[in-house]
Amino acid sequence: MTLAVHVASFRWVKFLPQLFRTAVRFLPMSAYASTTTDRQARTWERMMKWLERMAERDQQLYGAVRQFERKSFHANVIVCVLTPDDPIAGPNHPSARTAVAFNISQGGVGLISAEAFDSSALQIGLRLPDGNYRWKEGRVVRVREIPGESFVEYGVSFRKATEAAN
Repeated sequence: MTLAVHVASFRWVKFLPQLFRTAVRFLPMSAYASTTTDRQARTWERMMKWLERMAERDQQLYGAVRQFERKSFHANVIVCVLTPDDPIAGPNHPSARTAVAFNISQGGVGLISAEAFDSSALQIGLRLPDGNYRWKEGRVVRVREIPGESFVEYGVSFRKATEAAN
């Protein structure tokens, strides 16, 4: 007799779906939040390890030709693709998307996003301590999918600073 047939022969097995629904109904919301937070933390950790490996590789290959030193920088940024109909970047721009910056230099920024950008010309909004944004015009110079994740890493080269907006 296989284990599955043996387990199914117990009378209480038919009540498992009902027990499960009842147990889930009474789980505190913190149980869901901690699961999501744990999963997000593990995903973030995997992505950061992958990015560290890529940064080491890039430093070996391109370190000598870089103009500016990179610094680790972890923050949410806003990314906008400007159009003739909406030529001014801002948090409420129709194309505004959130991305995570993981390194920055005078010449550019490394971003992680779950969304694709429609253009190689971007406006990157860095939030200042006073709540305003410092906007930098940039051009996508590198796009790499993060293996095993639904995220993409972008290398963005800054063109010039633009005015701060709220």
